[in-house]
Amino acid sequence: MRLIGLTGSIGMGKSATLAMFGEAGLPVYDADAQVHALYAPGGAAVEPVGAAFPGVVRDVAYVGMVTRYLVDLERGGELQVVRQNLETSSSEALEQQGRTVTVGWSEEHTYAIPKDEEGT
Repeated sequence: MRLIGLTGSIGMGKSATLAMFGEAGLPVYDADAQVHALYAPGGAAVEPVGAAFPGVVRDVAYVGMVTRYLVDLERGGELQVVRQNLETSSSEALEQQGRTVTVGWSEEHTYAIPKDEEGT
């Protein structure tokens, strides 16, 4: 049996190529789907990753359509989380301040803010 691995950056067509292989009747293993299942609510990675990145909500700013949470990570550093307010009221959001939380995210919902010319 010959094994073929597909690698590449985001948007290079890995998923489309995998789908073509599957449509051709070839056995495929979708690592992205497996990782998404691991990190989905109730997934096997949720608890260990959460345990690795515990934090405390230091500040909450409810701004209509979104809420911004500033989380102080137990291992140092700060994470800013922006969540769309689909089902959260302002009082529910503000009650989160001081709460111990575990931090997790989906890669497709992540945006890295580029550094400016000064590197900050």
